[in-house]
Amino acid sequence: MGTIKQGILGGFSGKVGSVVGASWKGISYMRSQADHVKNPRSAAQNYHREAIKEVTNFLQPLAATLRITFGEHAQKMSAFNKAVSVNYHKCLKAVDGHPEIDYEKIVVSQGSLKKFNDATAGDFEMENEMRFITWGDNETVTTYPGMMLIIYDCDAKVWHVWQYDQPFTSQEMILLDSDWYSPNFTTSSWALVWDKTTGKVSDPIECPILFG
Repeated sequence: MGTIKQGILGGFSGKVGSVVGASWKGISYMRSQADHVKNPRSAAQNYHREAIKEVTNFLQPLAATLRITFGEHAQKMSAFNKAVSVNYHKCLKAVDGHPEIDYEKIVVSQGSLKKFNDATAGDFEMENEMRFITWGDNETVTTYPGMMLIIYDCDAKVWHVWQYDQPFTSQEMILLDSDWYSPNFTTSSWALVWDKTTGKVSDPIECPILFG
């Protein structure tokens, strides 16, 4: 039996006929009662479960960063779940009937700030210091509130993240506090604008990593 808690026009909880009422984060909603699934282990359902697990496990080490980079558009769900949902639809490929991550299609942020036009990072002078530089449109100088550099080392299967929360301009070389160095690796890497004050970010761009 369903229970009405806020008057006849309010939400309800429990089952009424074939409709189930509930609430999530203070939002009342209704859904139809789930049908009995005759074959809960069909190929499609198994693939879906495996795909969700693949994306979730892949992104979990980056969870703290994704709570920032997907925070703007995470409505009625957590920012991490938003990241999982986006990448579930974007970065999976089927290999021999099983889902695998397509590293070239990973989405690490969604935001409203204007993104970088072009950028490069790396240890340019082999001094064990990671640096970052970006260029403005038509070589004009642009001021940014901050940035993030996100790298996934495909060989070691490890995420690396750098955050820089001070204003800087295009064509300005930024020193990132790290002595990370890995000349023989396959990487997917992105740079995005980040405003720590507002919590907003930009969409990412690919950012080549160079050494020497």
